[in-house]
Amino acid sequence: MIRAISIFKLLTPENLLKGFSYGAYFLKHKIKKIPFGTNYDLTWQCNLKSRHCYFRSSVQELTNYSARKIKFGALENFIYNYFIAPIWERSGYNIVNTIVYAVIAIASVYVLHRIIKKRVKIDRGFVQGVLAFVLLGSTMRVVTDAIDTGVFTPVTPLHQFILDSHIMDYGYLTVSPGIYIVTAALLLVSMVVLRRMKRMELLGYVGLLLWIPFFLLLIPFMQYAVFAIPILVLAAVPAYFAVRYFKDHVFSAIVTGQALDGAATFFVIDYFSQISGIKYFEQHVFSSFIGELFDTYFTFYLVKAAIALAAAHVLVKEKMDLEDKYYIALVLMIMGFAPGIRDILRMVIGG
Repeated sequence: MIRAISIFKLLTPENLLKGFSYGAYFLKHKIKKIPFGTNYDLTWQCNLKSRHCYFRSSVQELTNYSARKIKFGALENFIYNYFIAPIWERSGYNIVNTIVYAVIAIASVYVLHRIIKKRVKIDRGFVQGVLAFVLLGSTMRVVTDAIDTGVFTPVTPLHQFILDSHIMDYGYLTVSPGIYIVTAALLLVSMVVLRRMKRMELLGYVGLLLWIPFFLLLIPFMQYAVFAIPILVLAAVPAYFAVRYFKDHVFSAIVTGQALDGAATFFVIDYFSQISGIKYFEQHVFSSFIGELFDTYFTFYLVKAAIALAAAHVLVKEKMDLEDKYYIALVLMIMGFAPGIRDILRMVIGG
């Protein structure tokens, strides 16, 4: 019993490791044919069946793979830096994504025109119907702004549901350019349904019905509504002269939309920011350049109004089909109304 206990005491981890090392040393020197080392080379070309070693050729393959990975990584960084990061960092547009979005927008406008022209009459009623959806898109965007800035609070069960569901939270489909895609999709679906019903004249009413719930969500937070008056007055001045000059509400709306955007940008950044203490900045490249160049966005307001007047004048004088003219006018006025309405509503809620 004493001898057994002594033997078990010798079976410690340290003694076992020493025993294994001594045994391996003995076998390595006395029995030469036993392999004591195994080298695993992981290659991209080994088929796990051949006896040949592809190690050297795999070095070149790994080099090519690394080069491809670096190139892909550079493209990935480019997309992130110029398209994804500006969205999540709330830094606005840059020259790269502005050009890319402009090219995509122009191509989309052309394709939509080819599709719509043969199926829908582009008249004053159609223009008004589309503008109702522009109002919808801008208002949806402001709901997201309100949630993102913390202005949107659960004042009613419906507000609580919106917050809990996260359906209007800041994301790819609730901010630019995603919100334009969502709004365009709603517009196109409505047009398809109404065309089948042969009730295209209801397009504007559909847009307004979709818009009302989002506008009602913002009403409890409209603490700065009175400050919308100066903006509307500034926009009304060039709009009045446009109506008197062109004697056509569609062409005049080009000036109205652009003047509204310019007036909103000027008043919100130059005055309302100081009055309310809420910091606002211009997100677009061109308008930001004009505002910083002259140290006031009043110049931007004047430039927008002047360019809109010139564009409307050229369009009126151009010899082309009236529907084509109205379609181009619609595109130009959307470029003004969409950001202008958003700027006013966001200012009104202090978002």
